[in-house]
Amino acid sequence: MASKTKEFDKILNKMKGVIKRGKESEWLNTPNDELNNNSPLEVISKGPEGVQEVIDLLCKIEWGDPV
Repeated sequence: MASKTKEFDKILNKMKGVIKRGKESEWLNTPNDELNNNSPLEVISKGPEGVQEVIDLLCKIEWGDPV
């Protein structure tokens, strides 16, 4: 359980400054084309690979790459 909490903390920390404050929950629950039309939460639930996929997407957004 602690590992899952740690992984989710990584995502929350990465979201700071990338996703508009107050919109985090909406973003996490909204299907995203970059995630094969799954929501970030759905992808995160797949395990460590899903966590990394969401972090990678947040990096792309942060860097201004088209998504």
